[in-house]
Amino acid sequence: MERFARFDAPARQVPDDLLATVEDAPIRDEQHPRRRFQKTERAEKVGRVLECAKGLLCHLCQYYSVRLIRTPPSDPAFNLALDEALLRSGTPTLRFYSWEPPGFSLGFFQKRDSLQVPPGFTVVRRPTGGGAIAHSGELTIAWIGQRRRVETVYDDINAIVANALGRQWGVNVGRGKGQPEAAPEGLCFDAHTCYDLMADGRKIFGSAQRRGGDRFLLHGSLVLEPNRISPGAIGLSELLPTPVTRQEAEEAILTAARNRWQVEFTEQTPTKHELAEAENLVRDRYANETWTNRR
Repeated sequence: MERFARFDAPARQVPDDLLATVEDAPIRDEQHPRRRFQKTERAEKVGRVLECAKGLLCHLCQYYSVRLIRTPPSDPAFNLALDEALLRSGTPTLRFYSWEPPGFSLGFFQKRDSLQVPPGFTVVRRPTGGGAIAHSGELTIAWIGQRRRVETVYDDINAIVANALGRQWGVNVGRGKGQPEAAPEGLCFDAHTCYDLMADGRKIFGSAQRRGGDRFLLHGSLVLEPNRISPGAIGLSELLPTPVTRQEAEEAILTAARNRWQVEFTEQTPTKHELAEAENLVRDRYANETWTNRR
């Protein structure tokens, strides 16, 4: 299992006799004393570097903190701009947020003219793929991490959400069927693939990714309330006798992520540089009709 921000090989697996093996390595060239001295000196330096690395690994493997950002309900263009700014920054981050006013986000590859924007929703285009989403009554997740296999990222986030729903509320979910399309038509929650989570025959959690260099951005939407725009969606509150708040959903997911990734979360705000980057992206991209109508 790949870890989110934790070394897979703990420091204790480094052989204790490695340093001795390096430092005591025989010098084959006995004909050149000067060269023999240089090789011995090099071996000693390698040994010291290995010892420092061993100590560093011990420290990092014992405790690792991941940045957590909770954003109050925000404008759709700002939400997406901040996610891309965080992706460019590259700091491993888990972000929770919601939308005000409600956002209608198009997948990166979708055609604008093929979709009808519901009244009262602000249309934007995501940097991630997948189908269109009417963001209302949901918890949105943005996860920025080190690049790995696409399937591994989906498996990881789905395991966390499934564990959170099962442990906190006793809601059992399963995977959808079918393979995702690069440019699907219609609404994300009116169709499902093997990367989605289903409850009672309808979709409760969907996600999409963007890859950037050695990093990835995952967008995930957990439906909390009935979604009048997407009949194929089911809200968590529809499966329970009482409604579930955004805060309750956040805490359940954090507990599941903490257990799976073996990390602690440090709640922070975006840096000044990230906020400045987001403001530029709002102006140049996410609030710009040229970007929204690019396809």
